[in-house]
Amino acid sequence: MDFTTSPDYDTQKFKCPYCFFEMTHKDVLFRANTGFTAEELEEEDDSGFTMVSSNADRRKDQDLEIKRLFRRYDDESSFSSDKKLDEPLIDFWKSCGGSSGYVNADPKWDYPHIDPKDQSTFQQMIRMDTQAGGQTPGPDGFVRDSDGFILRVFDRFSNSALPMTRLCPHCHNPLPLPDYGKFPVIFIGVVGITSAGKTVYINQVLTHFTTFMYHSGYVLGPAALNVNKNEVVRQNAPLPSSTDDKVMRRPLAASLHREDDPSRGITIVFYDIAGENCVPPDENLPPDTKQKKLDRQAIIGQFISHCDGLIFLIDPNQVPVFSQSDEPGSYS
Repeated sequence: MDFTTSPDYDTQKFKCPYCFFEMTHKDVLFRANTGFTAEELEEEDDSGFTMVSSNADRRKDQDLEIKRLFRRYDDESSFSSDKKLDEPLIDFWKSCGGSSGYVNADPKWDYPHIDPKDQSTFQQMIRMDTQAGGQTPGPDGFVRDSDGFILRVFDRFSNSALPMTRLCPHCHNPLPLPDYGKFPVIFIGVVGITSAGKTVYINQVLTHFTTFMYHSGYVLGPAALNVNKNEVVRQNAPLPSSTDDKVMRRPLAASLHREDDPSRGITIVFYDIAGENCVPPDENLPPDTKQKKLDRQAIIGQFISHCDGLIFLIDPNQVPVFSQSDEPGSYS
């Protein structure tokens, strides 16, 4: 990783924190902030039916065709005959917990995507005649920061002041930060056997992350460090339970900007890896259950193989040589 030279963002590649697909800032998808269900579009189509066509009718038809580009995705269990599915997202989560892995954690998972590579739809789905927060689209439709990194586009039907989510073009999972990919990314996995305290450890690290940055030469930039409300550590309250091994934990991320030059920095991504996925599956499990566990372990193995650093947490009480000793210093 080169932290000294000025980057060329058009060629600088970064990895998706989910599938590790490599991309540049021009490759990402953008999630629109407005979406229409199939039922809403059908109702609008029916309400506009007339026997005589006028200029107003033709304009309405054109608007409806553009709105169809903003049709929301259907749930994979939908019985619709005209079902629109986000296949890459569904395929990724098949081995990582199923639809609960994205439906519960990502409220706008079904909103439409704006793909800069699809020029037949890109120009129809964005707005060029607007600005928000001092940001203005360039001639190519992209909104860049002061350093030239692409942050977003403005979609045609939404309030430009709303933040926009960027998506991996390969697995369609959300990139965790608005500037994810601008800085070199460091992946850190937190690994340990069941009940070793990984979730509590990460919870405390993230809660005090800003404090840890004091006198480091870096300041905390955009961050996605939200802790599950069921995992908050409280005084005089039971500690959080073990991580659910059936649903993959979404990565947590933070950008650290250099105090002397905010255009330079690093991004740190944390993975909370369930201890249950670090041990072989029980041979007595039903074949389907066993295969699902093996598939999850393959995904976890991919995370670990891409990590730049690993933090291993061990509870001494779980190590026989320590837990079975009768006296301090005696490890018989």
